[in-house]
Amino acid sequence: MAMELINPCGIFGREDASLAERKGLADGATIGLFSNLKNNATLFLENIGEGLAAKYDGVDFVRFEKMASEPGQFGQEFLEKSDFVVAAFAD
Repeated sequence: MAMELINPCGIFGREDASLAERKGLADGATIGLFSNLKNNATLFLENIGEGLAAKYDGVDFVRFEKMASEPGQFGQEFLEKSDFVVAAFAD
């Protein structure tokens, strides 16, 4: 006996879009490292920072942490200093 399966999400459409243009990391660029303080999130960001620092000369980092259960309060300094942001949400 054949079984008919139904997608509970319903019918949906998708438009293909190109990826956003990637900016290169120039000397003096600042990367924001954002952690929600869950297990290994900060460790992951430390490793990402070390890898980026080894690959790109003159890159600076600014770190931001928040408790996982609380909304992030991004200060103006963080927003103004960060050219790029890497976020880690780990368990």
